Amino acid sequence: MKNPVPPTEAIAIHQLRLSDTSLLVTWMTRDWGKLKTSARGVLSPKSPLAGRVDLFHLVQITIQASRRGDLHALKEVEIRRVFSAGSQSYAALLAAAYFARWIDRVTEPAEPVPEIYGLLDRGLDYLQSGKLTERGVFHFEGELARLLGIHHAESGRDPLRELIHYAGRPVAGREELLRAIGKPVAR
Repeated sequence: MKNPVPPTEAIAIHQLRLSDTSLLVTWMTRDWGKLKTSARGVLSPKSPLAGRVDLFHLVQITIQASRRGDLHALKEVEIRRVFSAGSQSYAALLAAAYFARWIDRVTEPAEPVPEIYGLLDRGLDYLQSGKLTERGVFHFEGELARLLGIHHAESGRDPLRELIHYAGRPVAGREELLRAIGKPVAR
């Protein structure tokens, strides 16, 4: 990635506290794929970024690309769509986290995958509708496996099994998510 870097749409899929006022944020971006930024001072009320960096919001970010590594500096954030489903439904928050974990697991840093970014964006938009069902979770898993080229609907195979095989292990949260939706989890 070269400087200057043009702004791009992004969704924060993971955050880790670096200090009292700073975060390490993993983003899924439309143009650059998955990347990490340091968001210095973002938790300070005086920061121009205060209140703008939150999980699952659709935003436009501007970064300063690192010359030496893969940790970039977050410079600007413009909110495009707030993810409010998590404040209305525990199941929607669990689903958003589950979707983000899968995308984090199966994507490589700085490898543009606009189709997978689009799937995450559509998935989060679906969660905003308040109509989360078990079928919606299965659809996300199937679409992710299809976009990775590891699943074809005609095969009759379980897309989740194919994702687990591809990723080496499952991601956490599926059983709790299905229970929150109201479906018993088969063992």
